Amino acid sequence: MKRYFKPFLTIIICLFFKISFSQNTNETWHPIIKNGKVGYINKKGKIVETPTYTRLNSYELQNATGDFFIASLDHGEMIFTKKDKKLLINDVYDKIKIDEQHKLIKVTNYGNRDEIFAQDTYGFYDFNGKNVIPVKLKTGLFSFSYSDNFHEGLISFEDEKTNRNGYMDVNGNIVIKPQYNSANSFHNGLAAVLKNELYGYINKHGKEVIDFKYERITDFNENGYALVKLKAKGPSMIIDKNGNIVKAKLPYQPATEYTNFHNGLCLVYDSTIKKYGYINERGDLVVDLKYSHAKDFENGYAVVDMYSSSSALGLWTVIDPTGKEMFTPIAAEYMGGYNDGLIDIRQNKLYGFIDIKGKTIIAPTWTNNPHFQDGLAMITEESTEKGEPFYGMETYMQKIGYIDKTGKIIWPISE
Repeated sequence: MKRYFKPFLTIIICLFFKISFSQNTNETWHPIIKNGKVGYINKKGKIVETPTYTRLNSYELQNATGDFFIASLDHGEMIFTKKDKKLLINDVYDKIKIDEQHKLIKVTNYGNRDEIFAQDTYGFYDFNGKNVIPVKLKTGLFSFSYSDNFHEGLISFEDEKTNRNGYMDVNGNIVIKPQYNSANSFHNGLAAVLKNELYGYINKHGKEVIDFKYERITDFNENGYALVKLKAKGPSMIIDKNGNIVKAKLPYQPATEYTNFHNGLCLVYDSTIKKYGYINERGDLVVDLKYSHAKDFENGYAVVDMYSSSSALGLWTVIDPTGKEMFTPIAAEYMGGYNDGLIDIRQNKLYGFIDIKGKTIIAPTWTNNPHFQDGLAMITEESTEKGEPFYGMETYMQKIGYIDKTGKIIWPISE
């Protein structure tokens, strides 16, 4: 029996290290700044990539959530593999973003930032480093496409010669030829497109499934409903994916032109009493009009302000889809959305966090608003270091650090 023990133990150890290594390479890396250079740490605060890269503004830094990390050099950004730190794409670009869902890497070269109508140029690589869509696509100038990212396997693009919009797939094949004045992303199998100054909806084969007759539209939500207007200044109505009218005239108007359904509910506003409430996908008012400020539902909850005075101090709480308050309203200047299990709150001009029951988890401490992502929140302080000018405007860098969900400092604020 003993003679089998050592080989068996060796196999177990090898498997353990293999699994551990695989997990470590796939864990989220968070960017840090040390001695003026950018590197990465894991969620425990351990440096996993030595700070050697060019410093960027804090809003430009990206977490590395998959198999790759992005590093900035003096002449642009490059992308490396986490596992062996190898360069994936030889070329350098002004901006690189990773699309984990479609297994693509978007690369962008900026236009002249001193020009108001400058167009950026972009393309895509796959996760093997192959350029599947040449870096020739341009951001819309004469037309307005709502997205230059892939949704449901397709991306809208503008033809440089005709200034019309069409769609291509992840391999760069044109599947719907450019013919529209603007083209939204696909949602729930349909996309809103503009032709002859009116909107309609097409499917992924380019077939018109809902007539071109609307002056205002929204994308279809996950349950197959959209808000539309026949006339820009007319009432909103609800339609389904077949173009059937669910509600011909809403009793209250959506909060803004861009408001849509979230978690099955839509935020509406009564301009007479100046209050917000929520309707369902049938157009019925399900949460009364009684809030001075309110946000869209997110992750099953919505943040609302019961009362706002001239001093900008409100009484904030969180409600569920029935309108039930999750805790007694709290006096605060601001309350953010429910994300990663916590809600950001500002009191006395400082930001902290509460849980869904209104309990203070991290006392208000920071002047800039931290946001949790993958277990850590970036905390920042202003720096005297100047950043790159943005359209002629002067910008400044920020010092950054990280806290966990208990408020413990994982990486001290530094630069």
